[in-house]
Amino acid sequence: GRVRTGAFTVSGATVGENYKDARSLDTNVIRTYDNPLKQNAGLLVVSGNLFSSALVKTSVISDEFRGRYLSEPGHEDCFVARAVVSPQAQVAADVQIGPFSVIGADVVIGSGTWIGPHAVINGPTRIGRDNKIFQFASLGDAPQDKKYNGEPTRLEIGDRNVFRESVTVNRGTTHDKGVTRIGNDNLLMAYSHVAHDCQLGNQIVMANCATLGGHVEIGDWVTMGGLCAVHQFTKVGAHCFIAHHAAVTRDVPPYVMAVGRPAEPHSINAVGLQRRGFTPAQILNIRRAYRLLYRSGLKLKAAIEELEKAAATQPEIVPFVEFIKHSSRSIVR
Repeated sequence: GRVRTGAFTVSGATVGENYKDARSLDTNVIRTYDNPLKQNAGLLVVSGNLFSSALVKTSVISDEFRGRYLSEPGHEDCFVARAVVSPQAQVAADVQIGPFSVIGADVVIGSGTWIGPHAVINGPTRIGRDNKIFQFASLGDAPQDKKYNGEPTRLEIGDRNVFRESVTVNRGTTHDKGVTRIGNDNLLMAYSHVAHDCQLGNQIVMANCATLGGHVEIGDWVTMGGLCAVHQFTKVGAHCFIAHHAAVTRDVPPYVMAVGRPAEPHSINAVGLQRRGFTPAQILNIRRAYRLLYRSGLKLKAAIEELEKAAATQPEIVPFVEFIKHSSRSIVR
């Protein structure tokens, strides 16, 4: 047979390193890869993203396995495992899919999207253009809800989002809108989780292990620190900053920085607002609105009345006031 001397063994050394000093009376016992005793000796040298090389007995590889899973089923020497894509999936011609990834039925993937190895996408799921989905991400699987009974709920994802390693996003349930939605230009870092029926806007950052319970709504430009969690049915307004390790159990109005377990208002997200082009005058108005709500000692109803007066001439205050008026879980205090 033939030996690939560069193949690693369980000792951590290559095959060649293990036998380089060995002596043999019969020079035909061991041959190099380029000088085999027999070309087809019943062993196949395989390679993939999990290993640089390995040996497999060809008799254990069925024709069905070769035809379905190997990118070069007729190649004598090596193969690279390929992705499994359902015939019922609609994948744009230029989408790149890494080895061992699985694309299920009723999945639509837009042009320019890149999918790494070992990702799983189940449907019904719609994914827009130019997204990046890294290894071990799971998108569009059934909601983690005991009331779910197999209904054809959906996941909808916009354009230019990044889903890093082991991100999980579940479909919706019939107990809400029936759909989980993620907008455009969002970054979901490793191990973050978006539960069923969540509604995410645009330009959101979820740091590592950030977790959303079911039915959560996240506004545009929200930044969530690592290991933070948002309780089900909670809303987080646009431009908020949720600190690392925070536990959000009530609604967070726009522009607010929330800290702690349970999360409490700390200040406004002034740095984020500066980066997004808010003028110093606008930031000052937002800061005054925050102080009126949280530092004036006014009851909520009286504070809202004062805020509505300010919003008449300060448009940036309008989202702040409207969010508070329509809060369903009460706001962080």
